[in-house]
Amino acid sequence: MLKDYSYGIIPLMKKDNKRYTILIHLSSGNHRWIPKWHGEDWETPLESAIRELAEETGLQIEDNQVNIHQTYTEQYISWSQRHNQQVDKTVLYYTAILPYRDITILSGYSEWDGEILDKKIIPLDDAIEYVTYDSIRNLLQQVKN
Repeated sequence: MLKDYSYGIIPLMKKDNKRYTILIHLSSGNHRWIPKWHGEDWETPLESAIRELAEETGLQIEDNQVNIHQTYTEQYISWSQRHNQQVDKTVLYYTAILPYRDITILSGYSEWDGEILDKKIIPLDDAIEYVTYDSIRNLLQQVKN
């Protein structure tokens, strides 16, 4: 079985005493989830996560905005059509506390190439119900607590 690693950031924003996060809507498979993807060979996991957040949402952040002391892990088995076998997937997530802002005016690279259909700021409680997969739902529940 292949092993695969990805890195992401769960952006957290506060407005009117309510916590929000950003979800993206992928064109492949119609998934709704947290910005994440594979790292490049020369990147650290944190650098990969920051780059993916920028590519998928247009948000530019610095590493000092990321909580590196608390991480969350998502693990699941998926099928790789390219390799015609199962993949043991591990995703490491960081959180970042960011000022609330309208991200719909930002565009990332992944939107230009059609990978991302849209993105939205959504209350964290609603995001838990809105995401496609239980593994991400459980992850967001951990972040909430």
